[in-house]
Amino acid sequence: MSGVIFSTWRDEFIDNREKPSDEWSQTGFKLPETYHGDTSSKAFIGWDGVAIFDEDIDAVELANQYAAQYQEYSEACGRCAPGRWGGRILYDLLDKIARGEGSHDDITHLKEISETMMVTSKCEIGKTVPKPILDLMEHYKDQFDRCIDRQIPSKHYDGDTTYIAKVTAPCTDLCPAHVDIPAYIEGVRDMVFTESLQATRQTMPLAHTCGRVCPHPCEDACRRMNLDEPISIMELKRIGADYETDHEVPWLHPSEPKPARNDGKKIAIIGAGPAGLTAAYYLALEGIQVDIFEELPVNGGEVAVGVPEYRMPINKYNKDIDFVLDMPTVSITNNHRVTADRLKELDEEYDAVMLGFGARLSKKVRAENENVNMGGYWGALLCLTK
Repeated sequence: MSGVIFSTWRDEFIDNREKPSDEWSQTGFKLPETYHGDTSSKAFIGWDGVAIFDEDIDAVELANQYAAQYQEYSEACGRCAPGRWGGRILYDLLDKIARGEGSHDDITHLKEISETMMVTSKCEIGKTVPKPILDLMEHYKDQFDRCIDRQIPSKHYDGDTTYIAKVTAPCTDLCPAHVDIPAYIEGVRDMVFTESLQATRQTMPLAHTCGRVCPHPCEDACRRMNLDEPISIMELKRIGADYETDHEVPWLHPSEPKPARNDGKKIAIIGAGPAGLTAAYYLALEGIQVDIFEELPVNGGEVAVGVPEYRMPINKYNKDIDFVLDMPTVSITNNHRVTADRLKELDEEYDAVMLGFGARLSKKVRAENENVNMGGYWGALLCLTK
């Protein structure tokens, strides 16, 4: 990811404001630099920091709008005075500064309230909402001082800047597929397993597989960990899929599949592993013709041939595969190796080609004098399948 001028997201501090572009530090997090598909974002602010993508940013108004948005959620629980009333004070003081009527005493008060909320709030919303505000007050201090010293509004106050709010959970933010984790957990809690599965398949169709072999980074962000230990998010994901299979429920789609398009457009996908199957499924939901070309005689990629049965039962994985291949606009050709020449032919024949082949080679240890031909040296994938 590139283009981040300043960031404190998840404690990764980046400040490129005084650096030439060829010396900029890069962030390791995937932050929304665009929205609505192609519109560039100026900044992103949330529960664990702030990221700035545009030098023409009004940090004062950004903090003000963030605090204003919090008011919609601070009313949800009336038991916690720091979270409810502290958030209101944050907004009142920030709006006072942003409209050009603030003082340096207000800055001091803002810091005191923020620190109190972070220590004494009962919920994680109250504990985390002050963090990006404190970051902006510290690192964009000149903008706050300008509004106070000159008693003038911030440059975008009452302007035409658009602020878009979206409520997510930390676990969903950290999920590579951004699965709606709270929704499918609620489905399990309410024992409405069909709704749980449909929530999962909004962004990830292979529920059996992801409920068993996912590295589950979401659990690292689970807020339950602050009390005792994370919820078993990965294991909960498989419950809806197992219910569908065990009770022979008709395939549950997140939306009604569209009929096949008649514009003749078609997509080729190289590889029938998780990436290829996922792409094929969501294209097929839109009624697009998809042809998959797989080198192996079996489908599923490395998960099928490289992950042990005890970790990923093949009969469960085959249910995920069948779920995708049963889509009427999806076809597959096995034992079909795509060479460079064949790829050129596919590129001419299809409107688009997705390269979804996997990495069936083990990573090297990268130790000095490493010799893969040495006796007793097994690559990770070979070790798993022995």
